[in-house]
Amino acid sequence: MIQDKISFDGVVFLKLLGLMILSSLLWSAINLLIFTFVKTSDTFGKINTIIGTAAGFFAGVYFPIGAMPTFAKSLIKLTPVPYNAAIYRQVMMNKELNHALKGLPVDKVLDFKKSMGIVIGKGFSTETYNMGITFIIVIVLILGLYRYNKNVVLNKV
Repeated sequence: MIQDKISFDGVVFLKLLGLMILSSLLWSAINLLIFTFVKTSDTFGKINTIIGTAAGFFAGVYFPIGAMPTFAKSLIKLTPVPYNAAIYRQVMMNKELNHALKGLPVDKVLDFKKSMGIVIGKGFSTETYNMGITFIIVIVLILGLYRYNKNVVLNKV
């Protein structure tokens, strides 16, 4: 018996599973590219701490993106982090938000979603995100593998 009476839709689970796979590939590709430049485990630990902390700010985990200054919002939008967090929020909260915000003017709903990091900017959609993620994964993997292969060849000489 479910104690907390939370229901979990199977469609949401499948969307989340696909999103987790895409997100894992994205961040693995980015880490591959970044950490090919790292030579020691000490440096790896320091960079990992910085990236992890920055990702929390960029995703709006520590405080909402809407509460950040304009400069910070502009900087954050240059990274894939807020988009990744926003798509998770959209998938997880879609039905509940639609129910809770029912009857409010569209502009007020959009303002709320932007301030909470559920929607980033104008024209943001799941399709745009998926295309962007796929493009980033491919480019970063190509660059990372090129850099990795270059290091392997140089180390063998």
